[in-house]
Amino acid sequence: MELTKIKVVGIGGAGSNTVDRLTKSKIKGVDLLSINTDAQDLKKKDAHIKLRIGEKTTKGLGSGMKPEVGRTSAKESYKQIEESLKGSDIIFLTAGLGGGTGSGATPIISEITKKLGILTVGIFTLPFSFEGKKRKRIALNSLEEIKKKIDTLVVIPNDKLIEPKLSVEDAFLKCDDFLKEAVESISNVITATGILNLDFSDIKEILRDGGTVFFGVGKSQGKDRAVKATEIALYSPVTKISLEKTNGILFNVASGSQNVLLSEIKKIAELLKRKSSPNIKIIFGTSFDEKLLKDEIRVTVIATTSEKS
Repeated sequence: MELTKIKVVGIGGAGSNTVDRLTKSKIKGVDLLSINTDAQDLKKKDAHIKLRIGEKTTKGLGSGMKPEVGRTSAKESYKQIEESLKGSDIIFLTAGLGGGTGSGATPIISEITKKLGILTVGIFTLPFSFEGKKRKRIALNSLEEIKKKIDTLVVIPNDKLIEPKLSVEDAFLKCDDFLKEAVESISNVITATGILNLDFSDIKEILRDGGTVFFGVGKSQGKDRAVKATEIALYSPVTKISLEKTNGILFNVASGSQNVLLSEIKKIAELLKRKSSPNIKIIFGTSFDEKLLKDEIRVTVIATTSEKS
C-alpha cells in the first residue's frame, strides 16, 4: 500500500518553532518544512527542508511585523514554494497569526496548495490580548483570507492557554507546544499502524471541505478506560469539542499492548453518537504505540463542522 505523503509547513517564527519541535520529537511519516523571511532564525532550525522566501524583498532580515512584506516575499518566491509542496497528499499549514510572515505569507501559500489540489489543514494561533488590537486585527484579516482557500481549520486563541503565574516567555512556549500537539495528534491518526488502519480516502472524506476542526486527546488506564479517555479528549479546555453541529467524526485508539477490545471501540462510538447525532458519520482506526503503558490507551477524536469559525 502506498504511504500517504504528509507535509507539515511552518510559516514565520511561530510556525517554524512548531516544526522545530516536531523535528526534535522525531515524528514519523511526515516531511517537515520551515518557511521564513528571517535568514538568521531559519538557520537555527532543524526542519528537514528550509525555505527562505523574499530574498530581494527583505534581504534576509525578516518582515518587520509587516504582513504586506510577508505577502510580497511569498509572491517573490511563489515558484520555489510551489515546488516544495508538490507531490504531497495532505499538508498542514501552521503559523502564529498577527505578525508579518505568518499573516502575510500564509494566504499566498494556501492559494498554492489549493491550486495544486492538495488536502490542506490549517492550524493557527491568534495573538494574546495583551499583544494589542493591531496584532489581533492583522491576525483576523489574515484568517478571513486563509479560510477561503483551505479545507479545514483549527484555530487556537492564545488567551485560552494562559494560566495564573505563567511568565510571558512560558506562555509563548506553551503556544508553541500546543501547536506541536495539534499537528502531532492529527498526523498520528493518519500515519498510525495497527490492526484497523484508517485509509487516506476515509481521512479525505472527513477533512475535505470540513470547515472547522475540533480535536482532543485523552489517555486512561484500568476500568472504563475507553469512556474515560474519550471524555478527557472531548473536554480539552483549549479545543473543547462541541459535537452538536458536527458533520463527521474520526477517532483513533492507540494502545501500549495491542489489546484494544471491540467492545471498547463500540463504547467510544456510542458515546460520540449520543453527543452528536445517531446518523453521524464515524470513521475509526486502532494503532500500537510503544510509548504508552501496557494497559493504557490514547483516544484521539477529530470532529469537523461545515462552518469555518
